[in-house]
Amino acid sequence: MTKSGKKSKSKIWHKWLGLIFSFFALAFAISGIILNHRSLVTGIDVSRKYLPDYLKLENWNQSSIKTTIDIGGDSLLMYGGSGIWLTNQRHTFVERFEKGMKTGVENRNTSKIIKTEKGDIFAVTTFDLYRLDANNNRWNNVSSLIDNGGRLSDMATCGDTLVVLSRSEAFFSIYPFESFTKSTLAAPVGYNGKVSLFRTIWRLHSGELFGEIGKIVVDLLAVAIIIFTITGIVIFLFPKIVRPLKRKGRNINIFISALRPSYKWHGKLGYWLTFLILILFVSGAFLRPPLLISIIRSDVTPLPYSTLDSDNAWNDRLRCINYDIEQNEWLLYTSEGFYSMNNLDAQPKLIPSSPRVSVMGVNIMQQVFQNYWIVGSFDGLVLWDRNTGKSIDYLTKLPITPHRPGPPRNQLAVTGYTADFLAGDVAFGYSFGARYIHRNGQFIPMTGIESPDRISLWHLALEVHTGRIYKPLLGFFSDLFVFISGIILSLITITGFVMYRRRKRRSGQNKK
Repeated sequence: MTKSGKKSKSKIWHKWLGLIFSFFALAFAISGIILNHRSLVTGIDVSRKYLPDYLKLENWNQSSIKTTIDIGGDSLLMYGGSGIWLTNQRHTFVERFEKGMKTGVENRNTSKIIKTEKGDIFAVTTFDLYRLDANNNRWNNVSSLIDNGGRLSDMATCGDTLVVLSRSEAFFSIYPFESFTKSTLAAPVGYNGKVSLFRTIWRLHSGELFGEIGKIVVDLLAVAIIIFTITGIVIFLFPKIVRPLKRKGRNINIFISALRPSYKWHGKLGYWLTFLILILFVSGAFLRPPLLISIIRSDVTPLPYSTLDSDNAWNDRLRCINYDIEQNEWLLYTSEGFYSMNNLDAQPKLIPSSPRVSVMGVNIMQQVFQNYWIVGSFDGLVLWDRNTGKSIDYLTKLPITPHRPGPPRNQLAVTGYTADFLAGDVAFGYSFGARYIHRNGQFIPMTGIESPDRISLWHLALEVHTGRIYKPLLGFFSDLFVFISGIILSLITITGFVMYRRRKRRSGQNKK
């Protein structure tokens, strides 16, 4: 093939792939900026009625409910991603119970509600800690009592001690819970200072690996992608509009004034940002299947001076905490697995025989009786015997062994569980919603109650950025959308770089 042939092929690939993929490039860029600033958009919601059917709320699906808590009499608080609801053990009614909380779905996404031995009730949402004023049925925001600038994960109580867990630290308080002490948990036995490769690439992709400056750089790259997309469309369309207008003697100045800067910024800006943009596209491709499989279990030494280079062994690793009343110790779930501690100052010890959970982490961790725990994740609902370390699928009662690694596909993606209803145990699935485990029957319907049918802007951006929003169109291939997109966007970037470089060289030769 001749040199000119190579040039034309680069131009064809760049032009047509760029045009076809322009919508998706814009979607990636805009959703990425939103994802990078979660705390700034927590009060903004979108109605689900404008979204694909798989995102519609039905039968308390979509992580609507995590579990329940008995608050006295036969009253229960049912809570999760849809907020907090008041009901009873016979589930004859359901109504919102969020007075005093910040507005917005994201602000009312409740991960834990605790009732202390003194009767005080606390709730932990994505970013806030609340205390219930029982006299007025109103939640008072007491987040100022804890020194935390990020997400909260969980909460637990034992005796007169209350523990609030963030993603990196623990906050302790003693009755009457008027102040909290921030504490960094001790490094676990065998800690080697390494971090997961997945988390490293994730933070590299968002820019968070280099703190706020890194996030701003990635935001600017997203803005640059928006500029490339818009100017590319202008470069493609406007000449086709200008030619017939010029033949008719019409004024084309407005089009020319748009074309000239478009050519300049599309080429020059793209040329100088090629390397950074390729890092962005390639790192994103590794965060979804199939490339995700190659890195999910790998650990690396943290990059010096990055946000992962921390003296805190639990930096961004803490997820769930509970107290084992049978073995008189704290049970801690982290992104590194399950750990136990005799007390909160002790060195956590890895529990070797623990239940298998999804890479997405644990959604529910409850002690049901004696040494038995219910553990729910996107890999199903498991009954775990802490004495023997053995687990069974709680829905099918079949043992989980190397030959039977997990429950059937239709029983995966468990997001919640409760045994507080008189009618029996209820499992909550991301897709199937509420289901009685040991009997048939209709759970509390969502119709006829104050509609929770809204989704946070941040959550919607996540659906767009991960490609799940295109599932109705792509089906199975939606799982590969990010991977395929990474390849296509990288190819568009490389061909654009090659074209500009050749044009620059040719321009230099002509000057000679």
